[in-house]
Amino acid sequence: MDKIKKVLICLSLFIIIHSLYGISFNVQAKSRISYTLKKGTLTISGKGMMPENKTFKKNNKIKKVIIKDGITSISAHAFEDCKNLKYIKLPKTIKRIGCKSFYNTSIENLTIPEGVEVIGEGAFNTCNYIKAIKMPGHGFYVEPHKELPFLAIMDEDFPFEPMITFKAKTIIFTNSLPPTMEVLAVMDTSNYVVSKNDPEYSSKKGVIYTKDFTRTVRLPNRKKVVICEGCKIFEMASYWYTFMESEDGWMSYNYYHRIANEKTRKNRIIILPKSLEYITDKSYEERHDMEGGYGYYNNSLTKIIIKSDKLSKKSIKILKDEFKYHPLKKGKVKIELQY
Repeated sequence: MDKIKKVLICLSLFIIIHSLYGISFNVQAKSRISYTLKKGTLTISGKGMMPENKTFKKNNKIKKVIIKDGITSISAHAFEDCKNLKYIKLPKTIKRIGCKSFYNTSIENLTIPEGVEVIGEGAFNTCNYIKAIKMPGHGFYVEPHKELPFLAIMDEDFPFEPMITFKAKTIIFTNSLPPTMEVLAVMDTSNYVVSKNDPEYSSKKGVIYTKDFTRTVRLPNRKKVVICEGCKIFEMASYWYTFMESEDGWMSYNYYHRIANEKTRKNRIIILPKSLEYITDKSYEERHDMEGGYGYYNNSLTKIIIKSDKLSKKSIKILKDEFKYHPLKKGKVKIELQY
């Protein structure tokens, strides 16, 4: 009985001290996650979160990472600078991918499960060998890096959180895009593929259109873009990229990214089809009540070829005016009529 009384007294004192001084005590359960590295393949299995202090940073022995169902979180910097890492398999149970977790790796293909809710800043930055990314169309909450907070991928609930970048030859959306299209603000690809089940949007030869293909929504980043026959409206907003607000005022991540890659972005041509009837400067900001301005998609456009004879003088004027005041373009954009 005396021992029980002593335990109860100690417990009471613990509760009193905690309530008076706000002291918190973190007790971590023993990790139930195992790691097996065999012949270049790292297999992670178990249940729960990967401990934050567990990383394989700069481990060049790792070529493949297979994460089994049951794992819910990947730690920050988990595989940063693992330059021989080319293949990763993420489980359906994953909810969080930590900051810079796959930074500067050689991943060739990436599938992000639809259950992912949080992606840390820089998780896939400088992954320059990705051929294709399959990912949900909805936005993510982006976990800011503790040391280097940057810009943000926009989400309806978190409009200005730190930015992550998805760069690949092809980006495939596995579910519907949101009406405001905010997720596209941090995409760099030569080929968009929209989900067939998307009720609002479609894609053809890498270009995103409205569901009926009558209006352009987003142009891919490649030298030559041909707008499909049947398209009636070319939106200048489909050529523009979104500006993000920073503490120093308005700035565009895409602007700096394009300048850095200017030498590889020359001789861009846009071909407008015979079916085209209107060119509009009405932006997503007006159509979807988005906050923010818009910046230009690329400073390397040299020519626009118009095959339609249906365009009004007003539409031609909008096109000319837009490029007349192009803030990034050094030379003139040639508008060529071919009808």
